[in-house]
Amino acid sequence: MPKLPKSKKVAWQAKRKPFASNGSKPKYSDNHSFYNSKAWRELRKMFISEHPLCKWCEEEGIVKEADVVDHIQEIKDGGEMLDQTNLMSMCHPHHLQKTNWNRSKRKKK
Repeated sequence: MPKLPKSKKVAWQAKRKPFASNGSKPKYSDNHSFYNSKAWRELRKMFISEHPLCKWCEEEGIVKEADVVDHIQEIKDGGEMLDQTNLMSMCHPHHLQKTNWNRSKRKKK
């Protein structure tokens, strides 16, 4: 049986860094250095392994794997960065919903 050739990494292809932007303005400018820190990446990995399901989906009676660790009280609003009691696991759609809700709430103030 013939074997498929192994994919080769293209020499010009840069190694992707977490939350890297295209060189213009960083996409996550406010807390960019925090979310790229070793402390956050290790805490996130540990937390999502201990809490693998989306908190909001569980409250709706749905079992769905989480892919985001979110701060319950956002850092912008005074939430603790590395406090596990300020974290929850969420699926991407619920994380976007919560983030947009918090943004609109902040704009009204």
